[in-house]
Order: sequence, then structure tokens, then C-alpha cells
Amino acid sequence: MNTEVLDKPIVLSLNRAWQVIGHRTVKQALIALNGGTTGLPPALGVDVAYPKLEDGSWNFDRPLYLNPVPWDEWVKLPVRDFDFSISTPKFHVRVPTVIVSTQFDRMPLRTPRVSRAASVAARRAKDLEVPRHSKEMTLTRIPFRRAFLGVPLPRVRAVTAFHPRRANRNL
Repeated sequence: MNTEVLDKPIVLSLNRAWQVIGHRTVKQALIALNGGTTGLPPALGVDVAYPKLEDGSWNFDRPLYLNPVPWDEWVKLPVRDFDFSISTPKFHVRVPTVIVSTQFDRMPLRTPRVSRAASVAARRAKDLEVPRHSKEMTLTRIPFRRAFLGVPLPRVRAVTAFHPRRANRNL
């Protein structure tokens, strides 16, 4: 058995709507393919077919089809020369690269991590917000080099009102 491939997170996991959930190890993907009942497996392996070019190489840019198959059909799929495989005494099984979780229909919720860098970035973004009641006007900023070269000048928007939190500070 090829055990060095089993713990690598190379399997892309999709939900029922074919949206990316994350990555799984090969061991987790094979357990998900093999588990469950006959009518409702927890995951289906996606058989991706690629066209073969005239020189004998494979074109991985445009797959021919993506066919989700259950475990009993996955075991019967041939192992191609570019596929990882696992050998057992009874089978020579192709390692799945994409699986579809049939019982998972929503995106995973990600909770933001609270760190000092994240709080500083949020505070800076909040400080840079322009108040809704501010008056804006356009002015032309003339860089010294461009003024003499005849290059079209950029238009810059400037805020004429002070930010309420920074009103008592020196600019």
C-alpha cells in the first residue's frame, strides 16, 4: 500500500452545489467515498476526463467531462499514468482529486481570528472613512516634473471638511 500519499491534503472537497469547501487528505476522501449507505453515500468521487494530444501528452486545461461516481464505480475506473494510486491485495484504486459531499449544501462559516494586526487594520479603515456630510471639491495637483512636460494632469478629489475624530489634531 502506498502510505506516503494517504496523509497528503490533495483532494479538493466540494459541497452539493459544487462550491469549494476546502481540502481533505486522501485518507479522509477514501473514507467519505466508501462510507454511508448504498443509496446515499456521504461523498462522490469526480471522474475528470482529459483529452490526449497528438504527441501523447494530456491537456489539463480543458477537461472533457466531470462525472461524479459512487465508490462501487470508482473502484472500477482505470488508473491513468498521471494519477496517484493505492494498491491493496484486491484492488488498484485511483486516488480521487475532487470529491463532492452529497449531504453538505451550504458554505462553511469562517470566524475571523482576533489578532493585533487585524484590530489595527480595522481601526485604520474606520479612521479613513469619509463622513457623509462632508463637502467635496476637485482640485488639480501639479507635480513639478509634469508641469513642464505638457503631460495631462490627474484630477484628485479632496475633502474640505475635517473628520470628527481628527478635528482636534494637527494634520
